[in-house]
Amino acid sequence: MTSTRAGRRNIGLGESVRSLPKEKDRRAPELRERVLEATVALLSEQGYAGTTLHKVAERAGLSLGSVQHQFPSRAELMAAVMAMSIDANEADYIAVQKEAGSLDDLVRGAMRVGWRIVNKPLFVATMEITSGTRGDPALAAYAAEAIKARDRNRIAMIQAASASLGVDLPLSETFLALYRVITSGLAFEMSRGTPEGDAKAAYDIFEDFMASWVNAKLAELSTAPQTTSEALPK
Repeated sequence: MTSTRAGRRNIGLGESVRSLPKEKDRRAPELRERVLEATVALLSEQGYAGTTLHKVAERAGLSLGSVQHQFPSRAELMAAVMAMSIDANEADYIAVQKEAGSLDDLVRGAMRVGWRIVNKPLFVATMEITSGTRGDPALAAYAAEAIKARDRNRIAMIQAASASLGVDLPLSETFLALYRVITSGLAFEMSRGTPEGDAKAAYDIFEDFMASWVNAKLAELSTAPQTTSEALPK
């Protein structure tokens, strides 16, 4: 009788153990985060060429096999960093969209979120990936599509926010193009050693310019003559 109860207990225990997640499965999110953090650090410090799976494993304190279990190839790892970058500040942009009480609030709020992005290693890391994709057509195609998707989302957010303020803002793509040029340039300069204070002063000037430019363009659009069917040649 005792052996039967013991047998039953052993069977139950065995089933319980088998139903528990394996240790490596429980740790998978933690390991993935460590790998991504190490990759971002290496990209911002040593560039795309210097960020190999071996170096990522060493920086993360993991075996190469552990890294490859999460990301079988370098391209998949770089794609994950790109995706992390795109998702990183969407909540901040959405908050700006909801809280803006004027067009100036909208533009300046978006610009201030932009500075927080530029001032992080993750931004430099994505620049390095983009510049290093020339030798990897698959990753280059992914990066280009990811950036387009991000820009489409942000254009939609800007247009929705401006519409909620009663403003027709058909300048979103130009706004983003200007933003990309300046932020990429400032991030590059900081990576070369330009003091953060000097970069922030330049960015503040750019913020003032963007706010003034958007308002000036809207003023032009509001005063431009409207083409009607009566004015068209017959």
